[in-house]
Amino acid sequence: MQIAAVLDRTRAEAFRAEAGEKLNTPVYIYYDEDTHLYKIQAGNSRTAKEAERLQREAKDRGYREAFVVRARVEAAASPVRRPVTVLGYRVQVFSASSQQAAEQARTKARELLGREDIYIEFGPPFFTVRVGNFRKRKEAEAFIKVARQQGYDTPFPVQMHISVSPE
Repeated sequence: MQIAAVLDRTRAEAFRAEAGEKLNTPVYIYYDEDTHLYKIQAGNSRTAKEAERLQREAKDRGYREAFVVRARVEAAASPVRRPVTVLGYRVQVFSASSQQAAEQARTKARELLGREDIYIEFGPPFFTVRVGNFRKRKEAEAFIKVARQQGYDTPFPVQMHISVSPE
């Protein structure tokens, strides 16, 4: 369950310490490379019912914005889990010479595809819009089918370095 997201690591550590005492459950910090936010998450619920109980408890104890997230939680040496860079794939859905056109295409893609992992990349002279952080080509190819169903005529996989959460 996520209870907060902050820009500052010191503030994140303070949230973690306070929440650990208030909620009497393990609290973790995850750094999101895309948003540059430290996300504070609490608990190791195995079922939705357990997570919902913890969410109610967190709201009762002052974390009004608490919401349930699905995550693999592991004990790590560091309470901050940083993404790792690996060779993987993104699916290109748009290309143009205008940054403004690429930004509009990204906004449209977020609406059509319901995803946040949409990137604008610049390789002179083009701005490209690419979707996903797929570890395997098969995953990217499966997403291409989804993109085509949403009206993208010529999506294709691009092998590149991507950031993913450590497993």
